[in-house]
Amino acid sequence: KGNPAMCDSITKNGGPLCINTLPNITEEQKKAIEAIHTDFKTKASSLAKELKENRNKKSELLSSQDVVSDEYKSLIESSNKAKQKIEILKTEELMAIKAKLTPEQKTEFNKRIKEMGNKQFMRKQHMNNNKDNKGNKPECTQQTEEIEAEIL
Repeated sequence: KGNPAMCDSITKNGGPLCINTLPNITEEQKKAIEAIHTDFKTKASSLAKELKENRNKKSELLSSQDVVSDEYKSLIESSNKAKQKIEILKTEELMAIKAKLTPEQKTEFNKRIKEMGNKQFMRKQHMNNNKDNKGNKPECTQQTEEIEAEIL
């Protein structure tokens, strides 16, 4: 069913959007989609780095202050903007990928996008509902978040 490494690099750890399992995918399409995904990762990596730095700065501020400072509020705004930019980049990536697909492939890809969205919603519900009495997340949730962090 294709090259698993390519699935990993294109579809966020071999997830449901793996293009190698689309009907009649050609090598030319695979190369074009790999280039689209590489471009996305390049653009998103600086935003992910910014989010991580903001998280660290916010933790430092929270541990050293008794009131919410303007600097802390600014970090929240910066993080929200970076998250929004990543979401836009993800959407642009999907649209660019869909533009490379045949109608049959696009139908299958759209079906997978919908399924993926439903699974992400369910996973978030699972993560929120499965904290222990100390507010700790289960190990599977922590692992999922670590994988998502690696993607970006």
